[in-house]
Amino acid sequence: WLGVVNSNNIQVENLVVETVMLAFTHNTRVENVIVENSSVGIYLFSSSNNFLLNNTVGNNMEEGIHLHSSHNNILSNNIVKNNRWGIKVENGNLLVISHNVIENNSIRDIEFDGKNSVFEANVYTTARGIPHIHSVCVTDITQTSATITWATDEDSTSVVEYGPTAAYGYTATDGVTTNHRVDLSNLSPGTYHFRVLSTDSENNLEISGDFTFTTISLPTSITLEPSSFSLVSGGSREITAILRDNGGNPLSGKTISWSTTAGTITQTSMTDNLGRATATFTAPVVTQMENVTITATFAGDAGYGGSQENALCTVSPVPSTPTTLTVSPSSFTVRVGGRITLTAILLDNAGNPLPGKQIVWSTTSGSIEPMIGLTDNHGRMEVTFFAPSVSGSVEIGVMFQGDSVHARSQAIGVGTVSQPRPGTRPWIPVAVIVIIVLPTVFFFLRRKR
Repeated sequence: WLGVVNSNNIQVENLVVETVMLAFTHNTRVENVIVENSSVGIYLFSSSNNFLLNNTVGNNMEEGIHLHSSHNNILSNNIVKNNRWGIKVENGNLLVISHNVIENNSIRDIEFDGKNSVFEANVYTTARGIPHIHSVCVTDITQTSATITWATDEDSTSVVEYGPTAAYGYTATDGVTTNHRVDLSNLSPGTYHFRVLSTDSENNLEISGDFTFTTISLPTSITLEPSSFSLVSGGSREITAILRDNGGNPLSGKTISWSTTAGTITQTSMTDNLGRATATFTAPVVTQMENVTITATFAGDAGYGGSQENALCTVSPVPSTPTTLTVSPSSFTVRVGGRITLTAILLDNAGNPLPGKQIVWSTTSGSIEPMIGLTDNHGRMEVTFFAPSVSGSVEIGVMFQGDSVHARSQAIGVGTVSQPRPGTRPWIPVAVIVIIVLPTVFFFLRRKR
C-alpha cells in the first residue's frame, strides 16, 4: 500500500503494490505501476495536475481508478480490467482520459460525474456521464463523397475531422443528436483518415480513434493497338496500350504490365502524356500455326481502378524454301542377285545443290546400303542397291525430311529385277568371254583371205 499526502512533484514508478493513494497531492507522476487485488487500485482525492501513465490496474473489489474532487489530471495508456468499476470520477473537471484500455469491469467501464473533460481513443464498452461514441460506420462511398455515421449515449454534437493522413486537416459538422450523420463531399480519389468528435451538454468531449476509408476509384479502360495481328515464327513487333479514364481522357504516368501465353514481351512500360505505353513482343518459334494471347494490365492505384485487355497474335511457321529430290537413274534393270549404284540429287527451287542434308532411302525388296546419309557438296548421295534373289519389280523411295529453311521432298525410282537368259552363265565375267571369242573371229577372217 502506497500513500502520498499533501505533496508535490513526486514520482511513483515501476512498483507492484495493492493500492496507490494521492490526497491533496499535485504534479505527481504514477507510471508503470501494477496495482491489483485490493479494494481500490489508484485513488486520488482533492489532487490536481497529476499524471497516471502506463499503469496496470486489475482485479480490485471496487474501482480500478477512482478520482474524487480531483481536477486537471491526465490518465493515459493505462490498462484497467476486471474491477467492479473501471474508471470512476466524482466531481472531476478538466480531465484528459485518453488511449486507455478499460474492459471487463462488472458494473461499468467508465462512470463519470464531471465537466469540461476530454476522452480520446479509449477502448471500452460501457459508460455513463460521457457521450460514449460507438458504432462508427462509413457508408455511401463514391468517387467524391462519403457518409460517416455513429451513435452516442447522450445528445451531443456531430463533428468529423478528416484528411489524407492522420493529421486530418478538414472538418465537417452536423447537429446535436444521439444518431449522428455527417456527409463528406468534394473528396479526391484516394484513402482518407477520419475521426469523430461529440461534445455533450456538460462540455465533455469524446474523440474516437482513427478510421480510414477509400473512395471508389475512377474506372479505366485499355485499348490495344493492334488488337490482332500475325507474325511468322520468331518474328517481333511493337504493341501499344492506351489507358483512359471513364471519360475517355488519357492517363499518363501509369504502369502497364505485360504478359503473354507464349514468346516474350516487355514486362512493364509507362504511359506517356497520350496515355500510350509500348512493349515489344517476340513470337515463339513454331512448326505449326499457333495463337498467342498478349495481355496488358493496369493494376489501379489510389485514384483509378484497374483494367485489362487482350490482343491475339497468330504465329505461323517460317515459309520453307521448296526443294527438288530426284533419283538417278529413275528406272533401271538389274539381274537377280546383281547390284547397281543409285544417286539421290537434292536441289533448292533455284536449282542450287543442297549439301549436308540427310537423305533416307527405302526399297520394297532387296536392300540398300547405306539407308541414311548426307548429301555431298554437289547435293548428291550415292548408295548401292542389291537385287533380291527373285525377279520382279522394285520401288526405290528417297526422302528429304526438310528443316527450318527447306521444305520436305521425296522421289521414287522404279527397277526391274530380271532372270538371266536360258543357256547363259550370268556368273562368267564379260572379260573372259571377250578373251575367248575374239581370237576365234580373227582366225576365221584370215583363212577367208
